[in-house]
Amino acid sequence: MLTTASLEAAGFEGVTAASGIRFQHRKSATSRKHLIESVSGGVAMLDYDGDGRLDLYFVNGAVADKVLDG
Repeated sequence: MLTTASLEAAGFEGVTAASGIRFQHRKSATSRKHLIESVSGGVAMLDYDGDGRLDLYFVNGAVADKVLDG
């Protein structure tokens, strides 16, 4: 299991708090296991505004009941 200590020993540094990123992935977990429920999130890094710096685009999950009901 990865721990903060093992990551720091490998040369990684925790900078999440300093970055200002506040993202928490939410999913629609049901017992039915539809694909839309199991592959529900992600992140893209791209220079959206052309300023030479990477922008982050986070995709989150949602309650899928209304989508699955048609």
